[in-house]
Amino acid sequence: MSLGIDYPVVSTGSVYTSIDTYNTALLNNGAQNVLGSMYALPLNPSLVGTAANGSGAQRFVKYVRYNPTASQTILTGPAPVYWKDETYTTVTGLLSEAFVPNANGIAGWLLYNTTTTPSAVAATINGNFCFIAVGGFWAGAVSLTATAAGDALYGATGAFTVSRTGAGAAITGRVAAFAQTAIASLLSDIYIPLIN
Repeated sequence: MSLGIDYPVVSTGSVYTSIDTYNTALLNNGAQNVLGSMYALPLNPSLVGTAANGSGAQRFVKYVRYNPTASQTILTGPAPVYWKDETYTTVTGLLSEAFVPNANGIAGWLLYNTTTTPSAVAATINGNFCFIAVGGFWAGAVSLTATAAGDALYGATGAFTVSRTGAGAAITGRVAAFAQTAIASLLSDIYIPLIN
């Protein structure tokens, strides 16, 4: 069952790499999807019935405008972003710029990163439209030293920063994701409970 329009319009590449340039001279300011739309991505047919990590976990994305006030360096994996205002269509990588300036302002995980897009730089995405992950299994996301499988991850002060609560400990705020693997090279596989 779809949560809206069945599939997103990906103008170039994939949900990791697609950037639609914000341009006030164009219809919908250049957005290729309805801003704020959420999509359930189809399962990867090559993984169905296999033991590949995440092969049976439905993934959800949301189309937003990434528009930080202060530009941030793009990281090596999906990274936490926050709602910049109450439209729930604009995000920033800085918790201090969020309209709810604490971990409860989490919007999702920015998919644009230097692993899937080696040439990824802030100048390409700042102010433009892109996709964020808001549900399901995602490999190689930004994590925190000492992260172990089962830890709850939260947004934290800084640029694209997370904090954690150990597996089984009391949840202390809105969970951005649950670590599925221990940290390796500052990244963990994550499962995002559906956030919107």
